[in-house]
Formats: sequence, C-alpha cells, structure tokens
Amino acid sequence: AYAKVGYKTAWLSCYYPVEWAISCMSTYDEQDKINATLNLCKKRGIKILPPTINNPNVDFTVDYENGVKCIRYGFLAIKDVGRNVIEFIKNIVSNHKFTSFDDFYNAVHDQNYISKYSLKQNKNGIKQSPVNKKAETALINVGVFDCFEPNRYKLMNHYMIDIKKDKDYIAKVFMVGD
Repeated sequence: AYAKVGYKTAWLSCYYPVEWAISCMSTYDEQDKINATLNLCKKRGIKILPPTINNPNVDFTVDYENGVKCIRYGFLAIKDVGRNVIEFIKNIVSNHKFTSFDDFYNAVHDQNYISKYSLKQNKNGIKQSPVNKKAETALINVGVFDCFEPNRYKLMNHYMIDIKKDKDYIAKVFMVGD
C-alpha cells in the first residue's frame, strides 16, 4: 500500500509539479516543510509569486504569469497574520479594491468595515479591527503591497514614521540620541 502511494505521489510530482507542491504545502503545519517544498520548486524552475493585497488567498494557489503556471504564496503562511485578519481583509476587498497602502490602512481601521466584518471585540464588547501593528508590518515585509510601492523599506518608514508615529522606530532609523 505504501509503495502504491509513493508511486502515485511521484507521478503527480513529475506531471503536475505546481499542483503537487500546492497540495503538499497546504497540508504541512511546519514552516520547515513548507520552506523545503518551496526550495524544491525553485530548483525545478517553478516561480513563486508573492501574495498580493487585492487577492488575499488563504492557501497557496495556482496563478499564471505570462502564460506560465506559478504558485501564489498564501496569506496563512505569513507569520503574525491569522485567519481572522485574512477573512477581514477578504471581506473588505470584495467591496473595495485597494489603490494604495494608505487606502488599505484607512479601510482596515474604518469603523464601518469593522462593525460589519470584524469578529474581534475588546473587554467592553466594542468591535476592533483584527489587523494590528504586527500584522501590518508582516504584510509590508512579505511584499503584499509591492504593487503600490516596491521599495519595502520606504513603505515601512512611511508606515512607522508618518502613520504610526512610532518614536522608538524613528530613533532606530535616524539614530537619534547617539
């Protein structure tokens, strides 16, 4: 029985490598196994596309670039981005495609969207956005907003300095106090 499963798996890996890799990565719980499969895909010449904010897929999916089958990275594989964040963003995207990072930030912190789509509540029962600072920085770092600003360092500085006004981050970037 094991040999039969091994043979079928090898056949799928040979003739349907993109679909095989996606099914493997979708069943793995450990990041090491996902990384090993991604490395194997790169060795085999399969392109891995970064996740994109206007198409927030939970799992890895098949996508096409210039007519070539590729793998689109899934949001659930991003550290510090959970299922609640993904579902919240998916609900917003279904009604409103983002045009910039600032548009995204304003939408995920908009009370109208929070009251409609958020499941997260504080101890007083008031709904809150599930997209917090950890999730926002993780999304910037993996390149979800590359369609708006390909320079992630510039986008992170805009987020931390202009939007969040994080004094600790400003001190680190500009080495204030040395």
